[in-house]
Amino acid sequence: MLVVLTAVALTLELRGRTRGRLWRVAPGAARRPPPVSLGRFRWVAIVWCAAVTGFFLVLPAGVLGYWLVRGIANERGIDVPLTEAARSVGASGFAAVVAVTAAVPVALLATRFPGRLSRTIERLSYAGNALPGLVIALALVFFAARYAAPLYQTLALLVFAYAVRFFPQALAGVDSALVRVSPRVEEAARGLGRGPLGTAWLVTAPLVRSGMLAGGALVFLSAMKELPATILLRPIGFDTLATEIWSETQVGAYSQAAVPALTLIAVSAPVLWLVHGERAGLAEA
Repeated sequence: MLVVLTAVALTLELRGRTRGRLWRVAPGAARRPPPVSLGRFRWVAIVWCAAVTGFFLVLPAGVLGYWLVRGIANERGIDVPLTEAARSVGASGFAAVVAVTAAVPVALLATRFPGRLSRTIERLSYAGNALPGLVIALALVFFAARYAAPLYQTLALLVFAYAVRFFPQALAGVDSALVRVSPRVEEAARGLGRGPLGTAWLVTAPLVRSGMLAGGALVFLSAMKELPATILLRPIGFDTLATEIWSETQVGAYSQAAVPALTLIAVSAPVLWLVHGERAGLAEA
């Protein structure tokens, strides 16, 4: 049912997608849009933004801080899970690199060679959004246990599951950047003597760098907090921040769970800043 509903949503999105071009066909200077004065509604907007920030950011962080202070006050040992943090960053980083690398040829096919086949491949690539991590993990457990026993409970299989689960995020980042690159720029580079690989490396890659980094950062953030696939596919003794939080909350040790939860926020914050910066640069481009 999830796959069917996703197919319907993707079909509607494809029909509603604009047919216009996102890259410029003539030179011109970009202009920053003028600010719009809200007048008496300014305070309403400020209160609304403050409420959203408070409920979705300050409140959860405050609760975690409360549990952490409570654990320290009760003289419980508070250990920073550095090993788990390093494992989470490593596995998520590998998954981001694999997902972005796999997304580049699909995005190139869809944007530079449009057609029924390329559109079908692109649409099917977004089907991962319809599959929960638990479903993907169960499928990989069945496959590895029966047909690829050496891969069972290895880091490679876990990274592959992350890449499959969050491949649509990487594809969206690369595709949104690539459609803004005019093919005329690449044709000019080819006309000046650059080959296909040289043009891709020296011209196309720098122009889509923001989208690739944004897509990779989204995959990284999503993989950092992925729990079902991690529990089923992780190697023996391979604990991450997500599994550490789950283990502590299962026994009601909320003070202990606050430490890896806050560590997860601290590790993810720089990547969130990167996503914001790259999206801003992509929008200005």
